[in-house]
Formats: sequence, structure tokens, C-alpha cells
Amino acid sequence: CLTLQSYRLLIRLKYGARNVAYVPLGAFEPPRFNPLPAEKRMMILAKYAPHKGLPELIAMFRQLRQADPAATLTVAGSDHARFPGYMAGVQAATGELAGLDWRVDVPDEELPALFASARVVAVPATAAAGASSVMQRAAGGGRPMVAYDLPELRAVAAEERLRIDFVPQGFPELFAERLAHWLNHTDEAEMVGRANVAAMQSLTVDQICWRYIGIFEQAVSRWGVGSSQLEVGRSNLEF
Repeated sequence: CLTLQSYRLLIRLKYGARNVAYVPLGAFEPPRFNPLPAEKRMMILAKYAPHKGLPELIAMFRQLRQADPAATLTVAGSDHARFPGYMAGVQAATGELAGLDWRVDVPDEELPALFASARVVAVPATAAAGASSVMQRAAGGGRPMVAYDLPELRAVAAEERLRIDFVPQGFPELFAERLAHWLNHTDEAEMVGRANVAAMQSLTVDQICWRYIGIFEQAVSRWGVGSSQLEVGRSNLEF
């Protein structure tokens, strides 16, 4: 099971596989539009590594803050397993910067409120390995996103009908301009946020689970496994 249709097609074409299914990553919480906050806050959430673009985003924020002292930035998340200490290193190199809030190891139950506290979500990564859980959470909470135009992220937007503000790689000035746009155009931000919530309504946890169950049942039927060996039945599932 792969979370991108384009990956499924790649595996089928390159390796001749016929046992590959596509199931979107889907929403983490029930999709719901949260009113945009009064504060001009942007945010980033990630498992941080050099390709996540954190220092570049902080540099963009410095410029935005000079033009608009009301702009703020939340940096949330933790280190990528391969880059222990990365987040602390960037924080130490940044020093004190007004309007910048560091949130390390945010518990899962606090993430919906974290996204609701921001007007726009920044995804300045320069590489991706598939579907983005951050984008799923942002879309499910009704937030616009600015991201560099990566093939994987473009595929997510197309396959899940999400509205994402893509910026060509190598243009941080344009990226910063688009962040400023969403901070200052709340009517448009709400329109895009509501469109993303509507798209995520077909990708809720229960719907994604039923897709997996359908694949399991096909496998059971194909391999001739008796129904008594399938321990979980539809009537016993609760979401």
C-alpha cells in the first residue's frame, strides 16, 4: 500500500508489480475549519533535517518581521532520527528573535490547537519522500499552505484535490511574499482553508480504514484464506 498514486504507477511500470494498492494518507482528526486567529502567525511543523528548510524560513521571517512587526512564527516539531540535535543547533545559531516561538516535541493531542493558532503553514522543504502528514493536518484544520514545488507534494495536491500555494525552488523571496500574502488576506485564506477541509471530508480516518479493510478482504479472497481466519469483522469495528 502506497500513499501516492504516482508511486503506485511507478512501482507497477518499473518493476511489473501487480500487488500494489493506493491508499491516501488521509486526515488525522475529523476535518473541521477553525476560525483564523487575530494574530498574524505562520507556523512550521517537521522532523527537522537540513532538507526541511528551517534556517531559510527563519531568514524569510526576519525579512517579513522588518516589514511587518506584527508577524510571528511558530517553529514546532523535533529532530529527524538521522540528525539528532539539529533543531537545537538552529535555535542556538538563530539567537533571540522577536516574534519567534519554539515548540519542541508537541504532544499529538495539542497539534489541532497549534494549527488553529496560525494563519498559514509553511512547508519550505527542498526534498520529500512521499505524502506529507503536515499537509494533511493543515488541510484538515482549514489552513492555507505555502510549499516549494516538489513532485511528491504536487502529486498530493492533485490526487487529494488540495489547494496548495506552490513556489518554484530557489526563490525564497517569492516564498516570503506568498507567506505575507496569506497573513494579510484573511478572506482568501478562509476560502482556501474551507476548500481544503471539504477535500479532506472524503479522507477521514474511518474512510481510510475501510479502504485498507477492502484490500485485506481482497487478499483473503485471492489467497483462499477462510473467513474464520479473518479476526476483525466489519460489524465489530468502531471509529
